[in-house]
Amino acid sequence: MTPELIVSAFVRELRACTQALRVQFVGAWRAEVVEPLMLRPAGGGPGQRSGRLDGVGDFQVHGLGCRVELDSGAIVDFDWDEDMREVFDGWRLQNFAESLGDSGVAASALVDAARRDPCLRETTSGWFTCTSP
Repeated sequence: MTPELIVSAFVRELRACTQALRVQFVGAWRAEVVEPLMLRPAGGGPGQRSGRLDGVGDFQVHGLGCRVELDSGAIVDFDWDEDMREVFDGWRLQNFAESLGDSGVAASALVDAARRDPCLRETTSGWFTCTSP
């Protein structure tokens, strides 16, 4: 796949993941700075750090973000910034490409493709967020 196609596929899958998260969860929080990030289920109950996103795949919350293993086997990993926007970098794009079986694309080529994508905005050097739904 070309870097542009990889970025486009990543964004499409990221949107599916975040939509599923918004349906099943009403927010994320940390009880204290040293506590792990938790997701608050929409129906109530204890916070969750891992589970199943209906029709999408399995998720695991980490550090500042979330890793989703899609039912297809592809991996979508992203962080949340201080405004709770989903953000990602070239390393995450490269891991996504590798999970699709494409290990020949450099992270720098993926960052360049992301910079050219009109649906993405570079928040800090090498980090991107989606600008449209």
